[in-house]
Amino acid sequence: MRRGILVLYTLAWLAYVVFTFNMFPHWKINVAIPVIALVGLGGWILGITKGLILIIPAMIYHYLLLSEIYAHILIYYEGGFVGTFMCIVVVFLTGTLRNNFDAIKNTNIRLDQLVDERNAELRALASNLITESEQMRISRGELLHDGIGQHLTGIQLYGSSLAERLLEEQNPHTARAYQLQEKGRKTHNQIRRIARMLFPVKIGQVGLVPALHELASCFTELEQVEFSVKELGQLPELPEEIALQLYRICQESANHALYQLSARRINVEVFATKTMYSVKFGHDGLTNKAEDKNKTLQLIDYRLQNISGTAEPGFSLHGLENTIYAVTNPNTAAPA
Repeated sequence: MRRGILVLYTLAWLAYVVFTFNMFPHWKINVAIPVIALVGLGGWILGITKGLILIIPAMIYHYLLLSEIYAHILIYYEGGFVGTFMCIVVVFLTGTLRNNFDAIKNTNIRLDQLVDERNAELRALASNLITESEQMRISRGELLHDGIGQHLTGIQLYGSSLAERLLEEQNPHTARAYQLQEKGRKTHNQIRRIARMLFPVKIGQVGLVPALHELASCFTELEQVEFSVKELGQLPELPEEIALQLYRICQESANHALYQLSARRINVEVFATKTMYSVKFGHDGLTNKAEDKNKTLQLIDYRLQNISGTAEPGFSLHGLENTIYAVTNPNTAAPA
């Protein structure tokens, strides 16, 4: 690139020399004006020092042109100093501008590199946070399922045994014992559902949609809300990591809609095109809490980055505020 510019610049000087020989009898001293532009261009291309050096042969050429070759037409001495001074000023201006331009360009390049480095660090940090968060959810889910769940199982067995004994003894408190057993059973089921929300171990086996149905069932039972999941068309199987992240996105969106935006109706639709696998999440909650919504979307954005997904938020349909989360359809053929 630079070599081509130098060639063009050299040709411009040659063209100027030919021009002066042909046009001097008509333009006379005015043929010296283009040299100011040429040395200024030299200051931009070559720098201040080389641009100043270019003035020397240019002045020598004009001296010969005025005092030797065309001396019989016009003798012109007093303009030499002014022309030289103008050339020096132009070279300094263009050279300084080029230096400043290069400095700004290099600064921008360093800033871009710094931004890329910081973005890479942020993505790595977000990935680590998501991984650690997932591990924490799994550990809490296992604690609920294997720890508290086992204790509740023991309480159920103890309550059942107690109720049967009281029944045999025809004790009037038998009904209370059965009520205690039933409450223990319901509490145990709720704990199991919560544990499954924290640790959806079946998602790699049964897929995303059944896991979302279970999530909807948990929210419906625990929060008494309307939560529906629809599967539209034939869906491909997703890798477990992508399915888990989409599940977490729906779970976090549901938590935000229910507890922050006071939603009472949630609708999730899962569908696929030839190129994209999409999950549409809609809710009827408030839409004026932009700050809280952005905090949730930030975490969701990190999850989408991990699976190269996209989000299309902010459109209303059938009274619901909808967002479409999409990833590449795994059935899409890779380009050859």
